[in-house]
Amino acid sequence: MIITKHYGGKCVLDHVRVDIAEGKVNLISGPSGVGKTTLSRILLGLEDNEGQPARLEGRLSAVFQEDRLIESFTAKENIRLVSDKSDEEISRLLSLLGLPENQCVREFSGGMRRRCAIARALAAPSDVILFDEPFTGLDEGTEKSVIEVMGKYIKGKTVILITHSRQAALELGYDTVTELGKGCE
Repeated sequence: MIITKHYGGKCVLDHVRVDIAEGKVNLISGPSGVGKTTLSRILLGLEDNEGQPARLEGRLSAVFQEDRLIESFTAKENIRLVSDKSDEEISRLLSLLGLPENQCVREFSGGMRRRCAIARALAAPSDVILFDEPFTGLDEGTEKSVIEVMGKYIKGKTVILITHSRQAALELGYDTVTELGKGCE
């Protein structure tokens, strides 16, 4: 698909070709400010593609750059909002990510919030999961363990991974790359 996006008179994405391989890990990379998050919002159907279809098909789940959690809810309650998994399955996922299931999210550190947002996206019924900078705020050891958990939960799904961490992308085994450049000329 071809993506084009302007905000007012400012061009953000100019006829960017994006090929998404179904059931694979698709990497979107590029320097800060070239439109990666805008592209993700278009793929999720949250922004338009200047009149052209671009929303991904199927059930979508996402980790945004902001965690978007309900602060007064526990990790388990945040996941329960989007998931039909059993309490046992949710507890297992939270345990794998090193998260307490019954503590309010407002009491979590930044890294714990990030892992909770990832858990929520992994637990949601989906065919496609979009991860926009999912490793922000995670130290190296935590990132590695999160990647291991993600690898177990994304099998067979279409994954769009937006990250500056080439190592994380390598560990998740990406199949395609869309490299965004300087943006519009």
